[in-house]
Amino acid sequence: GEDSPYPDMFTEDVLRDIKTFLENGGNVITLCAGASHMCQRVEFLRSDGFHKKRYNPESPFNALAAGPIPGRGLQYQDGDRYSDIDITKITVTNPDGSAYDTNICYGNGPALHFDQADNMYPVRVIARYTDIEHQPAAAVELTIGKGKLAIFGIHPEISHAELDGGATFTGNSHLRDCADRLRDFDHLRAQLAHDVFTSYTSIPS
Repeated sequence: GEDSPYPDMFTEDVLRDIKTFLENGGNVITLCAGASHMCQRVEFLRSDGFHKKRYNPESPFNALAAGPIPGRGLQYQDGDRYSDIDITKITVTNPDGSAYDTNICYGNGPALHFDQADNMYPVRVIARYTDIEHQPAAAVELTIGKGKLAIFGIHPEISHAELDGGATFTGNSHLRDCADRLRDFDHLRAQLAHDVFTSYTSIPS
């Protein structure tokens, strides 16, 4: 996240290379902190008061990545990959306009605030945070040249089985609660992950 060395790795040259890859037909999926790297403006306010702002002029998405979302920020503990995991609710909108609500894993990722008029690339909202004021975007898809960029502030790849196994192994009561809250929605989480991830498997020629 923003309190790690990773932001420094996304230099302007790296971001330009990502845009070139996309324009030539590549597909990119970013999750959680990766979503922030794709946004031009980032604001991160951790629960212990750590505050960071940065500007990425070469990032492809003209948006503010603001996180953690209200009421969902947990401080990461070194050596415990699940320490900042929580569950939040989202509304997913399919390309045909149909929609469904589901619980999903969340780990201090951003809400995505943007205006389509300010973006040179078409933006489709995949999901919104249901319980957050104004329901900001939780996941979007940009069409950039011949490629597509999916930006997720959430963790659709983390399943109930993974959380359940982690809770059993560690005895962590918070993780057990997260697993319980995801259980009845895991088929919808899997549907979202399948619908997006399988559409991003093409390789540019």
